[in-house]
Amino acid sequence: MLFKIPFLIAARIIIGLSILLLGFHTLVILEVIPYTIVWGSRLNSFDEMIQFEVVALILNAGLLVVNWVKVKNKHNAFVSILLWAYTGLFAVNTIGNLLSKNMFEMIVFTPLTILLALLCVRVALEK
Repeated sequence: MLFKIPFLIAARIIIGLSILLLGFHTLVILEVIPYTIVWGSRLNSFDEMIQFEVVALILNAGLLVVNWVKVKNKHNAFVSILLWAYTGLFAVNTIGNLLSKNMFEMIVFTPLTILLALLCVRVALEK
């Protein structure tokens, strides 16, 4: 069913979710959202949180750019490979969310990472 979603809609959903996630991780860095609800509730310090959240920001910004490039050029094989890498990343992230010590992360982010993985597959498959 998910793979029947039109390419542009799937790409736009990814772009929208990426923007929301960039905002979320920015709020974590600004300490508006406690860092105890991210990264499996395993962060031990503010400095550690900054390092991990910068990685999250870079990865989400990368996903935004990769999807934008795919929308502009469906035939870009390198971008399709990157989308498959993001699929793998979200699959691993899903496992991490399921193992989280924080129920919020488990309940909210597990479905989100599954959705993002499936949407990345849908966009990567576009020729």
